[in-house]
Amino acid sequence: MGFIKYLAILAVAAFVISLGVAWVANSGHSKQYSFRPSVIMTIYVDRGGEFIQYYENIKEERRRGVFYAIKGICASACTMRLSRSCVYPTAKLLFHTPYAIPTELPDDVTAEEANERVDYLRQIMMRTLPGPVQAWASENGALNDLHLTQLPFDQMIKMGIPDCRDLIRG
Repeated sequence: MGFIKYLAILAVAAFVISLGVAWVANSGHSKQYSFRPSVIMTIYVDRGGEFIQYYENIKEERRRGVFYAIKGICASACTMRLSRSCVYPTAKLLFHTPYAIPTELPDDVTAEEANERVDYLRQIMMRTLPGPVQAWASENGALNDLHLTQLPFDQMIKMGIPDCRDLIRG
């Protein structure tokens, strides 16, 4: 990473931390984003991964007060970070149904049991998303199959997900 890019990221992080909850009051979504970030993680490319591992990692990151600035691809399990994120216009949020990796399931699991597991994972994933994103995901079937469904930037902003550039401009 170039030195200037590194300084820019540090400046954004320092600015967001210094603002604390103040920007929340102006966004009209104070209930949804009522926390004081202690760490800023910038997401350039995160294609997701094993659901349960991501879920556990995200719970720990939330406990530590991590805030995410999404600049690029945030797909699959990565989208569970959305309730504590801001987005840039270059953000690409990609959703699909969570699934159980075959190695996570016992050999004698029936198709019905596997489907119940997927439904359970989908419910967990839904609960991690901000309310307006939950509604969008339901209306658009974004968590119904393995086809990737993108949430456009303008809709992210309309749903109350902060634009990272607004945090910089203050």
